[in-house]
Amino acid sequence: MDSGQQNGSNISRMIWTIGTPIVFFVGIVGNIITIIVLTKNRQKRSSTTVYLTVLAVTDLLVMTISLPRWWMIYTFGVDIRHLSNGMCKLHWFMTYFDSALSVSILVAVTIERIISTVKPYQMKKLCTVASAATISSIIIVVMLLLHSHVLYGFSLFHTEISITNNNNNSSNGTNATDMTANLTENTSFTETNQRNCNISGVNEISNCSRQAALNSTVLNEDKEFRTQLVKICWLQNSGYVKFYNSSFQIVTILLLNIIPECVFLIGGIIIVRKLMTARRRVASNQLEPNGNQHNYQADSNSRQITLTLLLVNIVFVICTMPVLIFLVKRSDWVDEKKGMTETQEIIWAIFNLMFYTNHAVNFILYFLSGKKFRKQVIAVFRCRNQSSENFVTRTRVTSVL
Repeated sequence: MDSGQQNGSNISRMIWTIGTPIVFFVGIVGNIITIIVLTKNRQKRSSTTVYLTVLAVTDLLVMTISLPRWWMIYTFGVDIRHLSNGMCKLHWFMTYFDSALSVSILVAVTIERIISTVKPYQMKKLCTVASAATISSIIIVVMLLLHSHVLYGFSLFHTEISITNNNNNSSNGTNATDMTANLTENTSFTETNQRNCNISGVNEISNCSRQAALNSTVLNEDKEFRTQLVKICWLQNSGYVKFYNSSFQIVTILLLNIIPECVFLIGGIIIVRKLMTARRRVASNQLEPNGNQHNYQADSNSRQITLTLLLVNIVFVICTMPVLIFLVKRSDWVDEKKGMTETQEIIWAIFNLMFYTNHAVNFILYFLSGKKFRKQVIAVFRCRNQSSENFVTRTRVTSVL
């Protein structure tokens, strides 16, 4: 491995080891505070706060389940998916489920905002706390069923990989755990490239352990060719490989990216146009003479919530689009046998942290764009009774944003 590749390896490792704790801390603290603020006053709960509470809980799961894996790999050389066959299946399932649930809830609350903008006077009947709870429950059940096949399709097994090291630079900072994580995340294995030694049973584990001790090493001039038996948490058979690489990938791309981004784009256009029209009406005094401060205050509050969610949607697109493009084109960019190059590892690390950042920064977006939310956060830290605060207004659109 040349010096440029060595630097690349160090850079990608630094991105994971330094960037992950920062995103993790921001995501954990932010989502916990969001949940506290949104659930503190049950009397002022709205359909929007129900959706955003579910979103915050889901983002919290992403922070605690999916994000730490890569930090553990690059810091301790431990892959949580390799702890057991059950953990392999469960972690893959939760990774897909959490991400799909998060974006689905965001789509639901965006649609609600579209309804509130287009049909503001019907919103109280159409968008209730009960309907939001029901829709959220339905989304959770659908996402569980849609991704349940992952519990069957993934399995922990041993496979033989070839490692080539220069004798002059054998310490290149890359270990087998890094390589296998690289391969399983970014290449598609075929059964002809695997020496499968499934470890779902106790006897098979001992057999694999004995086989792993017999790794072969062949020297050739200045290079050392070594085969090593390592753990892989990946697709367990050729039938599931075909399903995973075709139907499931299409569904995933549609569910996580194409459909949400279309909803955000179309909804954003509709909402912005309606808000601009409403602003022109206010500026030209075309509101009803009796249409008093109460109605104006409610409309203003609704616009504030809508603008906040538009900001959340924009950040979602910015943070998730790069990793989508990388994954869609990975078969063209990534060598199936060798895995990612060092440059690709750097890009992969950056794009992944951008993806996880999307699940960590909603609190910051709420805080910066929502005046009432800021006051609620301050009240939480000051341990004051929310009911005594002057900023809790009695409007038809009840929310803390």
